[in-house]
Amino acid sequence: FKSQPVVKPKSGPKKIFISYAREDRVWVDKLGRHLVSLKRRGLVESWDDSRIRPGTEWDESIMDALKQADIYIFLISIDFIASTFINQREVPVALQRAKKDTSIRVIPVVIRTCEWGDELYSKFQALPPNAKPISTWHDEEEAFTQVVKGIASLLEVN
Repeated sequence: FKSQPVVKPKSGPKKIFISYAREDRVWVDKLGRHLVSLKRRGLVESWDDSRIRPGTEWDESIMDALKQADIYIFLISIDFIASTFINQREVPVALQRAKKDTSIRVIPVVIRTCEWGDELYSKFQALPPNAKPISTWHDEEEAFTQVVKGIASLLEVN
């Protein structure tokens, strides 16, 4: 048994901002477990609103995290699309930053079946492959594995 060497990006771990609808919290937790291997290797750190501490202004915390992110993951579902806060606050910041800085990535991760082809973020390549909603996969673990492989490919990590 030979362990993999720890390869850290030159500028530290990439910061991932996970944007999701409250109704999809379970999917955030699943994604978080699948990102553990990248986290342990020091390649990424992820942020979602569960990291906001009690007594902290939540809007300010979200905006700070948005402005520091290198990678935005949008967990796409009908509830994500229907969320006013997400679409008026989070999505515009992410898209504006990605437009100004080509190193910033926006990754739609389709978790539940919905029509999102007319959304502003539909121009970004989605995960899992073919934008097949994770909830429709026979094996959700395989779907999440494909998502993590896609994220790892951005980091040039195998």
